[in-house]
Amino acid sequence: MWLFSSSSPAAAAPAAPAASPATFAEAPGAPRADSAAIPPGRSAGPAAPPTREEITAFITRVSSQVAAQSPEVVARAKAQGELQQRLQKHKKKAAVMSRQSNMTRHAWKSAMSRPAQEVQEARSCMQALQAVNGQMADDLADMDEAEAALDALEEQHGAASNGDEDEDEMRALLDQLRVEPASEAESAAKFGLYEEYLTTVEQTRRTTLEFWASVKPDFPAQAQAHLQKAVTKLDSHDAMAADFDETGRRWFVYDMTVAAHRNNAAISKCLDMLRGRLEMMQGQEECPVCLERLEGAAGVHTMGCCHQVCAPCWRLYQAAVAQPACPLCRHEDFVGQFVHLSADQ
Repeated sequence: MWLFSSSSPAAAAPAAPAASPATFAEAPGAPRADSAAIPPGRSAGPAAPPTREEITAFITRVSSQVAAQSPEVVARAKAQGELQQRLQKHKKKAAVMSRQSNMTRHAWKSAMSRPAQEVQEARSCMQALQAVNGQMADDLADMDEAEAALDALEEQHGAASNGDEDEDEMRALLDQLRVEPASEAESAAKFGLYEEYLTTVEQTRRTTLEFWASVKPDFPAQAQAHLQKAVTKLDSHDAMAADFDETGRRWFVYDMTVAAHRNNAAISKCLDMLRGRLEMMQGQEECPVCLERLEGAAGVHTMGCCHQVCAPCWRLYQAAVAQPACPLCRHEDFVGQFVHLSADQ
């Protein structure tokens, strides 16, 4: 067994209706909503506009609830909002990295299906994938840029990213490497393709290990232990080793490419698993406005930031203010709105 790489990083009851409410847009001295305000998202369906009495009672109830919050409750809400934002970023990064891994696999497959003189296109695609990987950060804007770059690569090179290549076809293409090509040019092209494939896979593996180190603290201890086992395998001897044919009857490039292909498949699987766990963790249990369980609410509204509010609260909140703010992402703005609204009643 030979190692082809060694890199490793290591509730308050509703109060009686009060006077007619002023909208947030009219509230003197109220903080104006800006471009970061959450745009309307998906809701349960059309509903009749709330009455003035309903809006007044809603403002009174939420204002009383906000005023009664202890510092611990406020801190918990803020921490929950920050966690949800991080999970959203983590999930998107995992999706982009998984897509890149699948595109690497497809680029290699596409090159193996072409004449040797066309291999350079696939190598160029892999080099571009390496550049995308190197430029990715944890900011959602960077993830959007990375997705746009991958879209452009798909259009330019036809590098599909769904990871649905037939395993029998992949095995047949790998088998072509069992015998060294008779042509020196083809031999050099296939070896160069392997080198680019390996470089891309190694970079993705390093990024995946670094990504896990950054997201690990956000997972519960039990989940950490389970996921750590899967991630550790990516950097293990078995994942990185090439089993060479010591008799010399098999071209060494075959063994090294099999190892790179196996590692790339494991990386893609690991990233998909991380993304799935992040999606499960991102689920909300209660409406951040009325604090009732969402599953018992009469419909749910999903905001642009992906946080959710029960449909009844959203209906009244939209009627009470000009620019709703996410109670989790922008908790201070949310509280400020109701302070001003309550003062104007």
